[in-house]
Amino acid sequence: MFHDHAAMKVSTDVSSPRLVLPAAQGRPSAGGLLQARFTSGLPQLSDSPRPLLPPSRPSPAGVEAPRSLQWAGPGPSPFTLPSRTPEPSFRTVGVRRLGGPVPLKESITHGKGGLLMDTGLFAVRSFRVGWGPGWTLAHCGSRLSSPTSKQFEHQELTAKTDFSFLPKPARSKPLTESPYKVVVEQVVGLEPPRGKTIEEEEDEESQAVLQRPLEICLKHSIVEVPDSSACPAVRPQPGVAALHEYAEWIAELKDRRGDTEPLLGYWAEVWTLCEALWGRLGPSDQEAEVLSEYEQQLERRRSFSAWLSHGASHRVEEEVALARKGRHVDAVFSYLTGNRISEACRLAQKEGDHRLSLLLSQAVGSQYCRDLLALQLADWHRMQTDCYLPEERLRIFALLAGKPVWQSTDSLVNVCAELDWKRCVAVHLWFMLPPTASVADALARYEAAFQGLCEAGKYACAPLPPYLEAEQPDLEEASKRPLYDLCFHLLKLYSDRHYGLQQLLEPLAVTWERLDYRLSWHLWGVLQALHYTHLSAPRQGLLHASYAAQLESAGLWHMAVFILLHIPEHAYVHRA
Repeated sequence: MFHDHAAMKVSTDVSSPRLVLPAAQGRPSAGGLLQARFTSGLPQLSDSPRPLLPPSRPSPAGVEAPRSLQWAGPGPSPFTLPSRTPEPSFRTVGVRRLGGPVPLKESITHGKGGLLMDTGLFAVRSFRVGWGPGWTLAHCGSRLSSPTSKQFEHQELTAKTDFSFLPKPARSKPLTESPYKVVVEQVVGLEPPRGKTIEEEEDEESQAVLQRPLEICLKHSIVEVPDSSACPAVRPQPGVAALHEYAEWIAELKDRRGDTEPLLGYWAEVWTLCEALWGRLGPSDQEAEVLSEYEQQLERRRSFSAWLSHGASHRVEEEVALARKGRHVDAVFSYLTGNRISEACRLAQKEGDHRLSLLLSQAVGSQYCRDLLALQLADWHRMQTDCYLPEERLRIFALLAGKPVWQSTDSLVNVCAELDWKRCVAVHLWFMLPPTASVADALARYEAAFQGLCEAGKYACAPLPPYLEAEQPDLEEASKRPLYDLCFHLLKLYSDRHYGLQQLLEPLAVTWERLDYRLSWHLWGVLQALHYTHLSAPRQGLLHASYAAQLESAGLWHMAVFILLHIPEHAYVHRA
């Protein structure tokens, strides 16, 4: 019976081999535990013969693992397998808690509680800033941002589409706000990027209008570090390169935006006038030829004439469009004030007024034609036959004859009566002076015309800024301190090199906003590059400080520092 049971035990061990590891001392390994678990249900071999226990009563001592790895088989001598590599032991390390908070002087956040870039550092020893998902901030202070229009619309839509049958609680607003409150809000400035709104695009365009001329100024500046100061000194680079780049930039900006912003259109007039008066006379890619003084005078007259014609084109088109059928004489006069003689001739021929067309074709001729037409006007006045001619036609004849004011039999014909000041200068240059006259000659004639210093008296309007052209000037205020257009001041500076720069760089010469120094500051830099330096040091400091404050209010504080570096006195630079 014992022999049969032993044979059955041996056959069972052969069919199901198991690995027997040496008995581990101390804490068993993970592999040993798993092996003991999977092999606990199998009968085990012992080193010494002992009586077998029935399976219904297992003994705890019978589960002990043998010390060697063996194969139990029917052969007379078993073979031994190599021992298994022991697994590395792991040690559990706990987190050591500090005894208390780190002293404030030893903390890395010491002195950084006022940083706006990290709200979590502010009063971090007092309370915790609760950031939630989607940039939601929970705090017990005042509200940081106001709800956007989209949030208001969402709240109104939610209130309107509430289809609940439950009664709604009445909303009551306390008279005094409780100091114990918790504000849960979504920070508007930290929202994920989305499509730009119209307001954001306008802000970016306004920032570009501020930054682009500053980039041009920086490009054409000389930066030096003097020995007596640590701050660098910046001054404009001599030449006209910056002037041409300013004119090119403002022309592109005006073409892109159109007539939506009148101030930018006026900036374009100012920069193109500077380009016509002081810019290069030929293309930039060609070498500058040495011209005589007379040739330079004629070239400046030609460029200034083109500037006048281009500036008057918009008003000329409006006046021609307003002229009804049968009133072609008014349209012809408008074409003449814009130096568009060819179009005036075609219009007169189209209307069948061939004699007038013949006179118009000789408008750019010699002084002899003007003298003959002036004799014709004198004969009509002597015989009192000019009363049969319309005043509009007499005005054209007086203009072609070079007479700004003509006394007819019935009325006084004033050529400059309905013209703005730029076209008044233009008609003096084109029709009342010889072709060899300079820009300074035309300006002198016009200045005498609006000041009443000529024989005909005051017959032209004053050169008011564009925002005052539609208003009637106060005579007392005008006599105390005349306020003229910036373009007029530039013409005066071109005619007289020692003309005062203080009134030229006044913001009121450009716009009604007294603190807008954008154009004035950049124009001062261009004039310095052209060797106009007779501006007092206090006025220079006021100009630099005012423009720097304007840039700082717009958020461009780093460019404001660049502006202050233009102050010539180093002591004032450190103070600024």
